[in-house]
Amino acid sequence: IGRYPLNDYGNAMRFHAQFADSVKFVPNVGWYFWDNDYWQRDESGAIILLASQIQAGIEKEANECEDEETAKIVRAFARNSGMLARLRAMTEIAGGMPGICTKPDALDSDPFLFACKNGVVNLITKELIPNTKDLLITKRSDVVYNPSATAPTWDRFLRRIMGHSEPLITFLQRA
Repeated sequence: IGRYPLNDYGNAMRFHAQFADSVKFVPNVGWYFWDNDYWQRDESGAIILLASQIQAGIEKEANECEDEETAKIVRAFARNSGMLARLRAMTEIAGGMPGICTKPDALDSDPFLFACKNGVVNLITKELIPNTKDLLITKRSDVVYNPSATAPTWDRFLRRIMGHSEPLITFLQRA
């Protein structure tokens, strides 16, 4: 009939083809969405709304069928694919597919990367890099990284409690 079978697995394959680059599933944790900034956990069940978009694609498949009998079968399947049970089955299967299924320890795995509003700071090199999907960062600070920013109150505090010992202050700031 088409590129994908008319069953839950076929719908999971459709879902994977359309959304694998923008969703992740972590077993025993849940779904994550890429929001063009970082990976955000799906706290509202929005994955079902995303999965419901597959139904329109199946209806398009029906319109592309060469004979009306096959088109009727595909349209009926499209209608059923929008039911909650079918949407849940689709996302459950898709959640186990390569490219979507992600191990929990893959998220936020680099302790030296710190996400902020304007990118990701490498805490070793102090370089600001763009946050990309492959970094799998799920937490972000609401501060803007400015490598030339100063902290006069903090500097005064350090000088006072460290007895104005510059070597000790320098050590503390690196440690």
